[in-house]
Amino acid sequence: MKIRDKNPNRPPWRPRKIAAPEELIESFVAYAKDVEENPFYTEKIFIVDGGVLKANLRVARPMTIAGFCNFLGVSSQAWRYWRAKRKDLAEAIEIIDGAVFAQKFEGAAAGIFKANIISRDLARGHQS
Repeated sequence: MKIRDKNPNRPPWRPRKIAAPEELIESFVAYAKDVEENPFYTEKIFIVDGGVLKANLRVARPMTIAGFCNFLGVSSQAWRYWRAKRKDLAEAIEIIDGAVFAQKFEGAAAGIFKANIISRDLARGHQS
């Protein structure tokens, strides 16, 4: 195990969760794939030819930084720390933030996500 001497306060037995930007991008790609492959489902009832038909409809899931943190197994506090202090991850974090923003914005614009909820989230995220 490699002991990092940059931060003497960090215990040597606790290695970094994400060691390199490539690892963070790979994890995000896995998260995006998971979001795509595991959508929400909603039950709808239709009246067809005088009969009742129940169907489970696939509903897209918006990507979120909180969801990505859960997927990684880290806290949102760790994400904020990485954004502020981990210069080695800065470009990867910017790419991920942009991808999450674009997916939410485009989904809201297309009517896939509820625009009022997404717009509040995007405005809040854009301020930080």
